[in-house]
Amino acid sequence: MLSYVIDTSDVKVFVQRMALESDAATILFFIEARYHIQEIMVEVVEQLGGWAEGFPPDYQAHLIEQIVLNPPIVESPDNLVVDLNLLGTYEHYSMGFHRHAIGSDNQRIELPYTGQDLKYEESVRTEAFEDKVVGTFLYNDTIDDRVNMWRSMGVAPEWWVLQNGSPDEPYVEPTPLEELISSRLQERLTPIYNDAMQEAVNRADQGWGTTASGGKRHALRSPTSKGRFIKRS
Repeated sequence: MLSYVIDTSDVKVFVQRMALESDAATILFFIEARYHIQEIMVEVVEQLGGWAEGFPPDYQAHLIEQIVLNPPIVESPDNLVVDLNLLGTYEHYSMGFHRHAIGSDNQRIELPYTGQDLKYEESVRTEAFEDKVVGTFLYNDTIDDRVNMWRSMGVAPEWWVLQNGSPDEPYVEPTPLEELISSRLQERLTPIYNDAMQEAVNRADQGWGTTASGGKRHALRSPTSKGRFIKRS
């Protein structure tokens, strides 16, 4: 009887080589992707910050500054995650509340606000803030103090206001911040990743391998299956 025996040695070598090429391509893609993520986030903040009425220019400038200094990206060996909460949370944002309000102990509140009891009801505080602060240098001082506080903490929770809006001064309408970042990342990074993986396949298939660590190149035969007939008793 004759049996056809498949020689898979080349295929195994190709699979091993492809794994190395894929790892190398992924590392290079992540390096490039970080740049694009940062660039896209800045573009979106510039666009929406200018569009969102009431969003203070100082908020926008500081948010961009923080994205450039410390982009909110979590990287694992096989994944990149953009987590805007790494820029700051609502809790960070709320620390900018009630600057110079009167506490229950009759002392003025200084930032950061950490939940101290306040002397007057919210409606009274809001009316006083809008009558005596908004439109004056005191308002600019309040914005400056908030931004300086967040900068010293290494956070930029202004993104939360841009995404969700604010029912208090500064009044800001919500914007599709996360949605726009996500769609633009998908649009820009998907073809870059596909091209990187195709190039990895091409290098392995052509028999020239490169590793992320700069190892030697090894010549390979094209991974086409071949076999031979052998006679079995």
